[in-house]
Amino acid sequence: MTQINIENIDKTFSKNVALFRKFSLEILPNERLCLFGPSGCGKTTLLNLLTGIIKPNSGDISFSSNGNDFLTPKIGYVFQEPRLIPWWTVEKNISIVLKNVDPKMANLLVKRILKLVLLPNYGKRYPSQISGGEQQRVSIARALVIKPDILLLDEPFSHLDEFTATQLRYDLIKVLEKIKTTTIFTTHNPLEATYLANRIVVLAKNKSTTAIKKIIKIQMDVRQKKDLYREFIFNDSMKKTVRKLFAKY
Repeated sequence: MTQINIENIDKTFSKNVALFRKFSLEILPNERLCLFGPSGCGKTTLLNLLTGIIKPNSGDISFSSNGNDFLTPKIGYVFQEPRLIPWWTVEKNISIVLKNVDPKMANLLVKRILKLVLLPNYGKRYPSQISGGEQQRVSIARALVIKPDILLLDEPFSHLDEFTATQLRYDLIKVLEKIKTTTIFTTHNPLEATYLANRIVVLAKNKSTTAIKKIIKIQMDVRQKKDLYREFIFNDSMKKTVRKLFAKY
């Protein structure tokens, strides 16, 4: 399992806009870490820095497993919206990321991952034939089918109604118990942050620059998180954490 070390990175988008300055964060193996903060504070930028889509101006981002450094971890990415190709079937939308994999093996992996995300008979359907929540399950399956070292989720349920999002959060907890991977997700929903994360990094901006305001460790057994969401939201530990998040600024 993969550890991530972000050390003293600077990221500037123009001469006058330094989004990150000497920003550091350690993300532990198999951790479920939430980047929590308002829109515009750099949550998505930080995910994109981890993927290498964008580069820091200075500083270092390194990855290690079992004490050994490596350069190119496998990264699964779940976007805010599913981003499925409408004229491809569900199984093709997933298998597209399985490059250099034997077609028979790819077909087997797709069937397994669809079963894991509770869509066992959806492979031949098209995105227009399934609901928004089911489309996001396909997006999660696509990110997981490569057996990623790191799973990134960028506000993955923000476009869904709360009833659907609640069920997906509950199912995601169960999936992540089966697939051990270091997980980083973004949100500005305090209930979602508390429910999904082991640790919450609260980000805040001072003028144009983002810094860590506080880090909150979730003191809650995973069995409590597997309870139905409507029961979870009345948990005393959860309510204390949410109060801290509401008092973040």
